[in-house]
Amino acid sequence: MIFDFCMFRSSTIFIFIVLYCVNIATAQKKDTVFIRNFSTKDFKTSSINYTGIIDKKGAVLFANENGILHYDGSEWSLITITDFGSAFSLHTAPNGVIYVGGNNEFGYLVEDENLYRYQSLRHTIADNINLDIVWQVKDAGQSIYFASYEKIIRYETGKSHIIDIDNGSIFKVGDEILVSRFDDGIYKIKEDSAYLHNDTYHWEEDNVYSSLPSLKDTNSYILYTSENGIYTYDPKVNVIEPFATSDDALIDSGWLYNGQIWNDSLYIFSTWREGFIMMDKEGEIVKTITLENGLLTDNYQDFILDSRNNIWSTSTNGISYIPYLLAGNQNTRIPLRVGP
Repeated sequence: MIFDFCMFRSSTIFIFIVLYCVNIATAQKKDTVFIRNFSTKDFKTSSINYTGIIDKKGAVLFANENGILHYDGSEWSLITITDFGSAFSLHTAPNGVIYVGGNNEFGYLVEDENLYRYQSLRHTIADNINLDIVWQVKDAGQSIYFASYEKIIRYETGKSHIIDIDNGSIFKVGDEILVSRFDDGIYKIKEDSAYLHNDTYHWEEDNVYSSLPSLKDTNSYILYTSENGIYTYDPKVNVIEPFATSDDALIDSGWLYNGQIWNDSLYIFSTWREGFIMMDKEGEIVKTITLENGLLTDNYQDFILDSRNNIWSTSTNGISYIPYLLAGNQNTRIPLRVGP
């Protein structure tokens, strides 16, 4: 009986080990990414989220349909803004102040006994000025720029200044703010006025969403549009040229939304249609992360990278946390499993 029991136990252990190895091999073959998804069940408010930031304490904050979500790693809380309105954009200035863009509303967060409260700046412009949705916030020098499709507000030392340019998105090149207008060129902001700076491309119903420092040339940038591909930009000679990738069709059809540099070696883009696209400095697409890998959706908007290069991304369905490790050579990605 003892012999039979030992044989049974040994056989069971052997079968378990074989099955475990098969599962690991299958997971590696499929290159599965283990993702933690947060929904209304977790944060008890709207599932619709826009931009995000990480504060100086390491907490993550997200612009949400009902205000600003705050997550410290264990608990979610909601910071309301004026009239319990929606927040659409967040940006951390070099001095650590978090600025907020809302619907016809803009302001910043004040820390009060380890909690945040919203302070509006709407009173710094006339009541009859309609901003609509303030969907971008950037800093340059001592100024904070709030951008909507109606106009741009430059805020500095307690005063707001109106820049009359519409239908544009703002992006930063060096210490300068540039504006890319739909069906138009790229403008430079000088003394609260916009001047045409580069007229090479007019993208139909599209513009440059943002810029990233080039990983290939320290003197240039890459500019990415939503539906018309990626470009290189040399500010010294003011030249914009197409940047070829290994799959331009995927880039164009994916509808790029946000981009960042990941682990100092790759570009990573969130998209409206294709989840995430990771690309090296030569334009080679090395990985895509989609609904099939466990994402909430293939439609993602903004995302942030924490100190360990983990990805926190927003969508209309909630928030996804994607843990990643870089191992081996540049084209090797090893997923890290955390959370349920």
